[in-house]
Parts: sequence; structure tokens; C-alpha cells
Amino acid sequence: MEQSSRISKPTKGQIECITRSIIVDQGRILLCKPAAKDFYFLPGGHIEFGEYSEATMRREILEELGVEASSVQQIGAVDNIYDDSEERLKRHEINLMYEVKLGSTELKMTETHISFAWISLQDIGKTKLLPTGIKEFVLKRFGI
Repeated sequence: MEQSSRISKPTKGQIECITRSIIVDQGRILLCKPAAKDFYFLPGGHIEFGEYSEATMRREILEELGVEASSVQQIGAVDNIYDDSEERLKRHEINLMYEVKLGSTELKMTETHISFAWISLQDIGKTKLLPTGIKEFVLKRFGI
């Protein structure tokens, strides 16, 4: 089931809680790219009511990548407040950051509205990774 069918659009004053995964393999980080957009973001998704954030992270990895996470460890949080020009709405999200190890490197991408790319950690500084607070978190995490 795609995220859009489970999560309602945010309304004014709503804070979104989102899990984000840092998945690194052979000096590369896995990023998502929305269809017809010019930026990347970290894999993950919205926490559903009554769901623990670690369970969300594991569910999102399985849904988006078609593999199970062998290890999931929360490593921080990043606040993001921004104006969404498409929705004409100020948005506030709290991104719970997880370091994730995959049970397999053979990914079976199941989402049609996003694609995935392995980007060298050394190229993250020149990659349009949003939100910028997450990009800063990644750069600091890897000493780049």
C-alpha cells in the first residue's frame, strides 16, 4: 500500500513525525528521488498512530526496498519547518534518524512515485539532499 493511501494531507498546525534511514554500503548512501523532481531525500516514512518509530522504520524499508532491515538504531532527530508552495501551507516535521543495515543488498524497489540511487558519501556535499538539516546531519555524521 502506498503512503498516500494511509496518510492524510497535513493541515495547519499539524506536526508530522517521520522516520529517515541512513543506509550506507561500500562508501555509498542510499537516497530516494521523487518522480519529476530535482532533489533527493533519505528513505523512510510517516509514523502511523499507535506505531513505534522503530516499527515504522522497519515497515518502510520492507515496503520501499523489498528487503528486511537486519539492524535499526536511532541516532538522532532533525526538525524541519518550511513553506510548502505546492500545498500553500507551512509545514513542520520531526525526522527521527536511524542507521539501518539491510538483510540483503539485492533491493526490490516496489514504489512507483520514487526511485532510489546509491550516491558516494564524498558527493553528498554537492548533492541536493533535502531537507538541508538532514544533509547537515549526514555530513557531520560522516565527517565530510
